[in-house]
Amino acid sequence: MKCQIAISLVCGGAIFLFSTASRADAVFTDGTFASANYSQGFVYSAGTGNTATFGQCASCGNPGLGLQSVFMTSADGGTAGTAADFIGIMNTTFSYNPGSGSVISIDVSIDKDLSANIANTYGNTFRFLLEQDGKFYQFGISGPLLVGAGSTGFDTLSDTGIIAADFALIDTANATLDPTSHPSFGGDPIVFGIGQYLASTGISGDNPTVTYAYDNFDVTVHTASVPEPTSLALLGVGLAGAATMRRRKKISAK
Repeated sequence: MKCQIAISLVCGGAIFLFSTASRADAVFTDGTFASANYSQGFVYSAGTGNTATFGQCASCGNPGLGLQSVFMTSADGGTAGTAADFIGIMNTTFSYNPGSGSVISIDVSIDKDLSANIANTYGNTFRFLLEQDGKFYQFGISGPLLVGAGSTGFDTLSDTGIIAADFALIDTANATLDPTSHPSFGGDPIVFGIGQYLASTGISGDNPTVTYAYDNFDVTVHTASVPEPTSLALLGVGLAGAATMRRRKKISAK
C-alpha cells in the first residue's frame, strides 16, 4: 500500500503545498516454487546416512505445483533427545533492502503438509527464515503434530506483526538457536525462506522417510515512511515561499 497526502497552506494570498512521506509495503508471494528461485542456505545432519533434499514438485501443492522437502534417515538414525536434521531453503526473489525504508513488522503465511511412512511422533513447526549478512534467523509457527504414519493434510500456518526480536539466530553448525541475537530491521538487505527441522522423535528407531510439502508462501514487509523526491521538492518550495513572505512582512513594516 502506498500513501501520500498533500497539504495546502494559504498564507498572505500565497498557497504552499506540502506532501507527506510515502509508505510502500513490500509483498512477496509464491505458489509455483520455480527451482531457479530457491537455493540451499544451510543444511545440518545429525546422523550418518541422513539426507535432506528439496525441490519443486508438480502435484504436491495445495493444489498443483508446490515445494517439497524430503528427509531420509538411516536405520536407527537417531536417538530421542539428540540433535536433529535442519535445512534452510532461501527464496532469492524474496529480498528486501531496509535502505528503502526500515522494516516495522512482517506478516507471513504458508500452506504446509507433513507426511511420514513409519509411525512415530513428528513435529510440524513452520520455521520462517530470514538471512542477513550471511547469518540465518528463524521464527517458528507451530502446526499440528503427526502421531503415527500418514499425513496431516494441508494447514495454513501464519502470523502477523512479527518484529526483529521475535527472530532467533540459528547456529548452523549444531542446529541450535540463540534467542538473544536478532536481525537488524534497519540494516543490510534481507532474504526470506523456509526452514525445516526434523525433530529427534522423528529420527529415532527405524528409518522413516518424512516429507514436508509447502504451497502459497506469502510475506508482507511493513515499512517505515520514506520521503519521496517530490515530497522533498514540495517541502523546499513551501519553505522558500514562507521565507519570502517573512521578508516581505519585514519590509512593509519599516
